[in-house]
Amino acid sequence: MTTKDYLKVTIPFMLSTATQPLLGAANTAMMGRMPTADYIAAVALSVIFFNNVYWLFGFLRVATTSFSAQSVGTKRLVDRVVALLRPFLLAVIISILFIILYPLLFEWYADFMHPSDDVLALMKVYSDIAIIGAPLVFLNYVVLGWLMGQMLIKKVMFMQISMNVLNIALSFVTVFIMGMDVDGVAWSMVIAQGYGLMAGIWAVVKSRRFYLHDKFMAEVKNFSAFGKILRIQRDLMIRTACLLFINNLFTEAGTSLGTEVLAANAVLLELVFIISFFLDGMANGVSVFAGKAWGADNLELLENTIAVGMRCMWIFAIISAFICFAGGSFFLQFMTNQAEILALAREYVIYPAIHPLTAGAGLLLYGVYTATSYTVYIRNMMLVAALVFFACQQCFLPIWGNHGLWMAYIVVYGFESMTYFYGIGMLKNRKLKQCCSSSTKF
Repeated sequence: MTTKDYLKVTIPFMLSTATQPLLGAANTAMMGRMPTADYIAAVALSVIFFNNVYWLFGFLRVATTSFSAQSVGTKRLVDRVVALLRPFLLAVIISILFIILYPLLFEWYADFMHPSDDVLALMKVYSDIAIIGAPLVFLNYVVLGWLMGQMLIKKVMFMQISMNVLNIALSFVTVFIMGMDVDGVAWSMVIAQGYGLMAGIWAVVKSRRFYLHDKFMAEVKNFSAFGKILRIQRDLMIRTACLLFINNLFTEAGTSLGTEVLAANAVLLELVFIISFFLDGMANGVSVFAGKAWGADNLELLENTIAVGMRCMWIFAIISAFICFAGGSFFLQFMTNQAEILALAREYVIYPAIHPLTAGAGLLLYGVYTATSYTVYIRNMMLVAALVFFACQQCFLPIWGNHGLWMAYIVVYGFESMTYFYGIGMLKNRKLKQCCSSSTKF
């Protein structure tokens, strides 16, 4: 595999994936034009609440991409079909449970974050509308993951970009033309999510790679195969729970420093998320090729995939860091016109600039581990990373305040990158053992 081969798949993934944080940035910018910081804080906290759940079940997209990509390597139609149907069924079950538990989860989250009464009231308005879109999000994860694994690049781009552009356009109309605020942003999101699911299902049908058959449905009900999926998803769920632990501690600490600091951190995190989602798009490209290599027992392709992906990642990370450091002030002015929040955000803009340099390798190599189903290592590493962040925050926050909070955030992602890089050797040895075992049995 050459760099050109990798970029032909990865650049569309990057562009389509990056529209998601751009949507968040646009919504934050619209709330930044409201009379007080309460609107930014309310939307930021509400989005974090839903992201806590969505990220926790993000394995629906990640695992689906992995099994879908491996089905390209095995070249079996039944593998392609069950790679979509099994997680689709899980997504339906998870959606029902989330809707039932939503009132209790929101109450617990509000008690944990303890926002002001004004912020809490706005959060409730946003969240009561956004919960309608939860099933759409989970099903979208599955459909998107399957399309990515099949390398249907144009369909992935169309689904992601059109959905998020529609969301931004609807938010603009509801907020600035119809005079709505957080409720307008929430309804715009739900409508766009419904459109995204319809576009994704249409893309699956048009791909002509998915056919329902009685024997396929019998395979979907194979409980032993479900057990393998659930073990992988258990590991990824624990990994995500650790990330949520880190993000919630970060947000809770920002809340304790005041609404203005919370709002400033929310603006800066949008910049972090934009860069991270670009890197996530690169990881998706790595995941597709690594999954194909794993399914075909092609260790050379796996090694080339990692080498090419890391080389492209470092180039992107360095350029991103420079742009963020040099042009961060312009981005902040776009996000808000409130002088106090803008001044605070400028004080800490150095940390989003450092973030891609420390986090880039970890974000990229995560795609290799998920594609090869080596999720136990991810789980164990993130359990340690959560403890590292907690220790750093406890040490740094009392001494340096919000600077210390951001330093802890940078340190934990650097730790993640180093441990992911270290584990690649074990992953290669695992594949060699599998190949030797298969050869012996043959």
